[in-house]
Amino acid sequence: MPDSLTPVSIDDGHRSTGGLTAVAALDHQVVVQSATPAARRAVESLFRNMREPPRGDSLGRLELRRAGAGWIVSSASDGAFCRSLSEARWELRDRFTCLLMDARPDLIWLHGAGIAQNGHAVVITGPSGSGKSVLAARMIADGFAYLGDDLLPFDPRTRMVYPFPITPAVRCRASEYLLTGEARRLRKQEIVLSAAQLVTRPWPVAAIVFPRFGLGPSRLQRMSPGHVAFELLCQCCDFGRHRETAVRALSALAVTVPAWTLSYTDSDQGAATIARAFAASGSSSLRGAE
Repeated sequence: MPDSLTPVSIDDGHRSTGGLTAVAALDHQVVVQSATPAARRAVESLFRNMREPPRGDSLGRLELRRAGAGWIVSSASDGAFCRSLSEARWELRDRFTCLLMDARPDLIWLHGAGIAQNGHAVVITGPSGSGKSVLAARMIADGFAYLGDDLLPFDPRTRMVYPFPITPAVRCRASEYLLTGEARRLRKQEIVLSAAQLVTRPWPVAAIVFPRFGLGPSRLQRMSPGHVAFELLCQCCDFGRHRETAVRALSALAVTVPAWTLSYTDSDQGAATIARAFAASGSSSLRGAE
């Protein structure tokens, strides 16, 4: 990983108390219980950007605990056995996200990374292994702010994305050209951000980028609204909840917001291509970058 992405320290003012960690997003709070030091470290690491003092009005409680040769992640209704702590973290993340989805049924959740600058957001979306997280991480190192690296809550009425700052993680060797299947098998490394690098309120979507690995120099190519709408619907994580509303909202977004495919091999060059287009526009969007 390049020096620009070396983790930096952040003030840790909301450590877990008595094995309970209060995690907040979208004006809601979830309490996570963890009985062992390893479990507490895992919870604090995953949610380091989202911890706050307990408020007493949480959506519910989740628990991460050791169970024989594995781990159990549970809620009030059921639990899941995980063979490794890494697998348990993903289960915990999924359950936390589901609680927030249920609490905010007005939002559409997109599989994507989000970065922002000058009051506007760029959504980098696509399937797992396409390099969303590492592109976002490199742009954050160059001065952009962080919204999220895997899931983005989108408000169809305001066309804004909300921050969902679960600790970002990038795949090792992600700067190399790899087949998608190879990329998905790579180990991920977390990145610690400072408070100044975090977005704390919803920002309007100014541009959408669909990254694709491809040999040759990095380049952006403008997409048609129909193609954009289709790709966004493919990355809609809760389409079953919204259906026609999602189709209308994401189609409207595709018509009003410029979108590009980014063809790249090296993620540093890919991130630089997006950043240059953003800067060259002289405004809050990538308009005119094609």
